[in-house]
Amino acid sequence: MRLIFKALGLIIVFCVFALWGFLKANALSARSRKLGVLTRSINQLAEFIKNDGSEIARLINTCFEKSEVTIRDGKINYNNLFLEKEDIALLVGFFEGLGKNDRQSEYERTKLFAKTLEKQSIEAREKNANLSKLYSSLGVLIGIFFVIFFL
Repeated sequence: MRLIFKALGLIIVFCVFALWGFLKANALSARSRKLGVLTRSINQLAEFIKNDGSEIARLINTCFEKSEVTIRDGKINYNNLFLEKEDIALLVGFFEGLGKNDRQSEYERTKLFAKTLEKQSIEAREKNANLSKLYSSLGVLIGIFFVIFFL
């Protein structure tokens, strides 16, 4: 009976570490995808600002998915799940100043932000390519190490 509990405990320890590695790799992948979607949405917003000139709330509702950016009580809210602190700081700075300039200045500001966000997106894709396999393997290896250690 004692051996069964020990085996179950070791299986749980292995699974926890393996799951940690896979979740960490998934978070990198999700950040990369999310920044790509945000970049496309910001570029679309810039084109609408240039060509349409409608109110910002309508443009945001048109360009962004409801799960990513919403407007409630005149305040722009966004989903920052999987984003790093520097990504969030960029978004806060951009959305706080949105709608405070004339149309041409707003267009130029939005295009500049889109370029900055594209750089973040490229960095996230590179980080995902370099580290996601590492995290997955590391989780499994740490799990194996602890199983061997506790045997």
